[in-house]
Amino acid sequence: MKHSLLFSAAILAASSAWAAAPTSVILSGDALAEEASVQCTKVSDSRFEAFALLNGGVALDAKDGSGNAIGNATPGSKGVYRVIIEDNKVNLRKIEYMAIRHNWTQREFILSYAGNGSWSGTFNWGDLSSDDNRYLIALHYVRDDQRAYMFAPVNETDKTPDGQLNYFYMKDTGKVRNKRDDDPADIELGQWADRVWWKVTDDIKAGNRPFVCTVTMRGENFTHSFAECEAAPASLGATGSALAEGESFGFNKVGDFTYELFTKLKPGELTITDGVNTYVIDGYKLKKEAGSTAVAEDGVYCINVNFANNVATLKKVTSVKIFHLMSFGPISESLEYKERGVWSSNVDIPNGDERYRFEMVLDGEYQHWGPTIGGLDSAPNGDAAYFDLKRVPWTYWENKYKFSADVKGQSKPVTLKFDKMPYSHNFEMYQVTGIEDITVDENAPVEYYNLQGVRVENPANGLYIRRQGNKATKVLVK
Repeated sequence: MKHSLLFSAAILAASSAWAAAPTSVILSGDALAEEASVQCTKVSDSRFEAFALLNGGVALDAKDGSGNAIGNATPGSKGVYRVIIEDNKVNLRKIEYMAIRHNWTQREFILSYAGNGSWSGTFNWGDLSSDDNRYLIALHYVRDDQRAYMFAPVNETDKTPDGQLNYFYMKDTGKVRNKRDDDPADIELGQWADRVWWKVTDDIKAGNRPFVCTVTMRGENFTHSFAECEAAPASLGATGSALAEGESFGFNKVGDFTYELFTKLKPGELTITDGVNTYVIDGYKLKKEAGSTAVAEDGVYCINVNFANNVATLKKVTSVKIFHLMSFGPISESLEYKERGVWSSNVDIPNGDERYRFEMVLDGEYQHWGPTIGGLDSAPNGDAAYFDLKRVPWTYWENKYKFSADVKGQSKPVTLKFDKMPYSHNFEMYQVTGIEDITVDENAPVEYYNLQGVRVENPANGLYIRRQGNKATKVLVK
């Protein structure tokens, strides 16, 4: 009997030790897309969390600080995930975006993923037309567009920043802010129930210039910060052996601080330059330094450079499709890439519900494109701006165009143009021009660059790239 009791006590002790919450959790495995391992943040005695870019279809492993396995999970597709470890289970939720949410107007400034568990974006408080300086941080999950999951101050403050870093520490309130104003849960679960928020400083509230907000979901505490925007150069260009459609291309300026280029690349070196400085893309970081960015694979790429927060991405575009809202997915194969950021193909347009937008896949991640006109809910009205494109969050029924009566039920050419601003689309077949057919403005200024992409004011003997308007050629100066 004594031996039996001792044996039972040993089993119970071992079971209790196994079931006890770990003191630390580390993620590893092929699912991690940026790092070999990620240290989770302890948010309660029994709960750990991490925010990370994950590959789809491969395992993510969670182990305690001693290397003992806790559990694993497999993401369904590539994207940024919230990883929750609790009760020896690993749960994943895919994130659409994070945002600064203004308390009074409920408007949001969207923050984009900036690598290593951080989000960043520019905003101008003056766009709110409100004297209220209160805000929270909102988290939006994929396929859950009607709700925002709110993060609020750890210290439950109602003051302006006091110079202490912990003022900006964040915690999950467990509250949900519903999008529909007539939803009773909106009041019950909204931030008004807690009356806890941060406040921006007077210089941000003045709204006379943009700022950068960065949310960091790593380390001992989740936190966020604000900073002045870095200045952007007047223009940006690309040269190098990786270019497959020409010797030099200019980026499109898609925002006050952001440049973007869609083009075909091949294995080689890509040099990004403003004519004076060169820039290198390292992960999600933009570095101002001599050198180039290596391209490993053939393909069509989107190169996006944001000087406000020094974030840059080089992503391969693998498909561009019409996304039919009522079908809850694409209704076509990928449009065919033609040249210089243009996709075009014939598509069978549905005869029923007319709502649509576009879905682009970049490095396995999904990006939707929709109207630049807010609240658009009508068929084409003759305004060319109706067809303009911008990045939009995934939603069930918003951010959509409508097919006109003359294309519904027809097989029609669909063309998306990312070659110049504004980005746009139409229902006409694109005619490939070829480099030799580009019209050159003979009055455009002539610029010279060396083979490293650095602008040269007075070229001496040697080989240079001569650019005038949209055309670039190599020339030998003697």
